[in-house]
Amino acid sequence: MKSLLVEGWRSSPQSYALVNQHQLLCLARNPNFLLYHLDVPFFRPEWKGVDAGFGPAENAVLQALRPPPELPVDLIYRISWPLRVHAGPADKVFVFGTCEFGRFPPDSICGPDGDARGVDFHAVQLITSSRWSRDGFVAMGFREEQLHVVPLGVDPSLFERPRPELRARVRSDLNIPGEAFVFLNIGAMTWNKGVGPLVAAFARHRMSNDNAILILKGGDALYGTQVGDGVAEAKILNPDVTHPKVAASIRYVPDNLTQTAMAALYHASDVYVSPYRAEGFNLPALEALAAGLPLIATAGGATDDYLPADYCRRIDSVLSTNPDGYHLEPSVDSIVEHMQSMSDSAQAVRVAATEGSIKIRTRYSWESVTRQLADLMSA
Repeated sequence: MKSLLVEGWRSSPQSYALVNQHQLLCLARNPNFLLYHLDVPFFRPEWKGVDAGFGPAENAVLQALRPPPELPVDLIYRISWPLRVHAGPADKVFVFGTCEFGRFPPDSICGPDGDARGVDFHAVQLITSSRWSRDGFVAMGFREEQLHVVPLGVDPSLFERPRPELRARVRSDLNIPGEAFVFLNIGAMTWNKGVGPLVAAFARHRMSNDNAILILKGGDALYGTQVGDGVAEAKILNPDVTHPKVAASIRYVPDNLTQTAMAALYHASDVYVSPYRAEGFNLPALEALAAGLPLIATAGGATDDYLPADYCRRIDSVLSTNPDGYHLEPSVDSIVEHMQSMSDSAQAVRVAATEGSIKIRTRYSWESVTRQLADLMSA
């Protein structure tokens, strides 16, 4: 048995914190590790006070973890921001990170004192979640041999039994007619999520599809209300965004939800749309697949690692540069085309997606992907 110290965040729905909590719940059941946890300061202190939405039993497991009584330990695994890239009192040090744009601001990587002093790229192994993100780290100068791709996962129990009555209730709460065809997008609503192209494309689709509804689930509790910038961009891309029937067909959900309520939002929808510009993995897209939703997502990015071809559609994109590095620019025309295609073949596509969700829930369960992580660290 090896002693493993995880240094990170074990509360909050912020993405790194959420990944850490899911991995901790699995690592706590792994008989090969003596597991410890050390809480490190949140990048934004206010993130700590936002509930991640886990149940009492899961929270009890997380809060029962303690720091090691003494150092050193066999393994250290760091998962927080900024990336703490330096040696530690362990035989091996692993650092989780994502690199969406192929570049980081200077203060995104730090040493033991929280600044550039002591940064040692050779002292750690980097864990990232997609080939796109791995390529970003390579573009930054990291060596390929120190980079390891381990995907993120889903909780199968949240998605395996969609209930029609729950779908109807969520739609009723959001004032969505039962016959509506619902597109869903979940995220911080920041520029890299592609909210502008999404809303612009939906406006075009809605003008000729009276039953279309778009749900946008934001991350206001963590990042504040960001959706306005995306809507402003969408108005430039397509003036129809201001049409009354388009505005009346968009539902914005700002609330922080439990894990169960998030699953219900997927089950209340028909297609998940993610015309992202840059993602380290795109966990909501994987969760949508686990929930049995067909997926429309940007071609060439992180979702290429797990996007099934038979019931998903890839949005045409071009690789572009920006002040932070590079990104994929999704085609609004391509989004519109795929929205219409999904609407026209809804039943056949949904059957394929429902059958495919079983494979997603098995291959990408948190238990399965965390086992990959554990095997890598203990090798």
